[in-house]
Amino acid sequence: MRATLVRAAAFFFSRVPIGRSFHWSCALGLAGGPDVYGHLLTAIGIAAVGAALGLPWLKSKLGPDRLVAVGTLGTAFAMVLFALARDAPTALAGSVVAGSSWIAVLASLNVSAQVALPDWVRGRGLRSLSPLSLAA
Repeated sequence: MRATLVRAAAFFFSRVPIGRSFHWSCALGLAGGPDVYGHLLTAIGIAAVGAALGLPWLKSKLGPDRLVAVGTLGTAFAMVLFALARDAPTALAGSVVAGSSWIAVLASLNVSAQVALPDWVRGRGLRSLSPLSLAA
């Protein structure tokens, strides 16, 4: 469980800048205002749902550890895309990568915690992951 918590903290606290970069990208880089911001958030949601549907296949091909690693690298790549975004398609690509990476890592870490914890403490242990997911 300790390894799962360390991975979760490292991933989620490194993911916080994505939310901040939306505002910056929309206000300074894209000058699109609330419409572009809404489209970027929508892209994250759609990508997360799409990745969730493909998650069993991805886990069978990569395994849970590699899936978390790929998701973490995907999140880093999304931050690079947001930093370089001077047009809406680049920021939209960053949103798609961020949404799919986020759900892949979140689901893998939750399953890891459920497997690691004994039945009698599972609910409380899973609750320890929830503040970290709220930081994202």
